Amino acid sequence: MFERLSGIIKRKKFSFQREVDALEIFDAFVKTIKEIFDSSIAEDCKPLSFKQGVLKVAVSNSTLAQELQVRKNIIIRSINEDIGQTRVKSLLFQLS
Repeated sequence: MFERLSGIIKRKKFSFQREVDALEIFDAFVKTIKEIFDSSIAEDCKPLSFKQGVLKVAVSNSTLAQELQVRKNIIIRSINEDIGQTRVKSLLFQLS
């Protein structure tokens, strides 16, 4: 009766797979930040883009960027575990 959107997208000639993958990674990033830190920190950092294994994240201040940088490997590992694939290879933090 109903079919998953991901199945429809894979069958079509045009593909939004990159966008679907990016959204999945964005969701996993937010979930990871909430687990490692807390909800208030998650409000101060937002995923911007995902391209060629690099997740770019906007952060509100340099102190937060430094804290995320220190925990970068933990964040990457958690995101990849959440999505069930090794897609994120690096994080890039940008002050917003």
